[in-house]
Amino acid sequence: MQGRNRTGTRAGFILDEESTKLLRTDPRNTRYQIAEDIRRYRLPGSGVPVSCLELIEE
Repeated sequence: MQGRNRTGTRAGFILDEESTKLLRTDPRNTRYQIAEDIRRYRLPGSGVPVSCLELIEE
């Protein structure tokens, strides 16, 4: 997670290198065009609703 918006209701995300590669090469992905030289991709837009997130501790 990159951070929350001013009201704390949405959070932005930067994908790790492996997730970026998977998103770039997934044939079902028609929404995000990711250049080959991008290693970590920030999902565009206003973020994901915080209410949709679950904190997972590894």
